[in-house]
Amino acid sequence: MPRREAEFPTTFTEKPLLVMPTDVRPKMSTIIDGLMGSGYGLVAGLRREDVEDITRIASQPGVREFCPKDMRQRWTDEAAAEKQLAKDGGRGVFRLVKLVDHLDPINGDTVGYGWTGKSSDDERAKLPVCENTFAIRLDAAVAGQGLGKRFTGGIVAGSMALFGARNIGLETWASNVGAVKSYFAAGAEFVAAQNDERETLDYNVVSRDETRDGEYIAYRPDTRYFMQFPQSM
Repeated sequence: MPRREAEFPTTFTEKPLLVMPTDVRPKMSTIIDGLMGSGYGLVAGLRREDVEDITRIASQPGVREFCPKDMRQRWTDEAAAEKQLAKDGGRGVFRLVKLVDHLDPINGDTVGYGWTGKSSDDERAKLPVCENTFAIRLDAAVAGQGLGKRFTGGIVAGSMALFGARNIGLETWASNVGAVKSYFAAGAEFVAAQNDERETLDYNVVSRDETRDGEYIAYRPDTRYFMQFPQSM
C-alpha cells in the first residue's frame, strides 16, 4: 500500500499540544526527554496569540541576517502568519518553550520556533527524495546552550509522529555555522552545495545592492547547503 502524503495544519489552532516522549517513535523519545530534562518543551500548533512571540524572534538580527523573509513576509503579523500556515498545503509549526510552570507548560516563554511542510519545486530540484522541508529559529537569549540540536531533532520527530511527514530535508547557508553544526549533530547529512548570494545586514561584505519597493537591500556571496534527515526516510 503506498504511503499517504503528510497532512499538515493549514490554519491556527486553539489547542496546541505539548509533545511528550510517548507521542513520538520509541527511538526518538530520548530527544523529547532531553529537551524536557533541560527545562524546555516542544509545543505543536500555533495560536493567534503566539504570533507576537514569533515576530519578536524573527526581528532579531541573527534571524534577519540568514532568514530575512521571516520578518518581511512569513511572520510579519497575524495576517502573514495565517497565509504562511496555509502555504503549499499547510505548515506544521512548533514552538520551543521554557517549562517554568509545569501546571501550564504550553504557555511558557517562547524561545524558538520552526516548521515543516511540503517542499517547493526548487527545493525538490536539489533534494529530489525530500518531499518535505524544515526550518528552525532560536531566540538569541538561548544561544550557546545546545538547544539547536535538540529542537531540530524534536521538530523532525514531532512532524513524523503528528503529521505523517517523511523524507524531510532542508536548505541553509554555509556561513550560518552554528545552524549547520546543529543540523549535523541532530543527524542530518549533506547532499549538495550551490554557490549563490544572499541578503545581508553586514555592509562590509556587500557584493551588490538594490532598492526594492523603496527598501535598500544588500547582498553578499555565500553557499547554499542542501541537507536531509536520514531518520525520516
